Amino acid sequence: MKHTKRLLTWILVVLTVVSVVCLAGCTAQPVTGTATVIIGEQTYAVDMKAKQLTTRESAFDLLKCIADDDENFSYTASFSGFGAYITEISGLTLNPETYDYIALFVNDAQYKDTSAYVLDDKVVNGVTYYYSGVGISSIELVDGLSVMLVVVSYTA
Repeated sequence: MKHTKRLLTWILVVLTVVSVVCLAGCTAQPVTGTATVIIGEQTYAVDMKAKQLTTRESAFDLLKCIADDDENFSYTASFSGFGAYITEISGLTLNPETYDYIALFVNDAQYKDTSAYVLDDKVVNGVTYYYSGVGISSIELVDGLSVMLVVVSYTA
């Protein structure tokens, strides 16, 4: 009986410690610094601290911040289990005859597409941008993040 009580006590202690660690890691933390969004010829800087962004938001939320500050900026996205798919955005014109789509490039190599469909890297103002292998909703906010949205024509 003593061993059973002692075992249960240790199990409760371990569960309590694991719960505290999980809760601490699951809470949203403020994000500081600046993120950059390049759309066509326009570059936007977002002060993430001033916008009160947290680790729960993603690079997609940068578009919301830009739209809040610039009444001429707009975007349209559809959503699925994979996240946001941007179908229209100010500054970019899509031509349906050439099967245009909005491609996402990011300056963080951890998001680089490694599939057979990868596009070439782009260098803008000395910064290398990699064709993203994930959607804009999957890119975590960090100081110095820079994303670039460009029109790409799909050819079969």
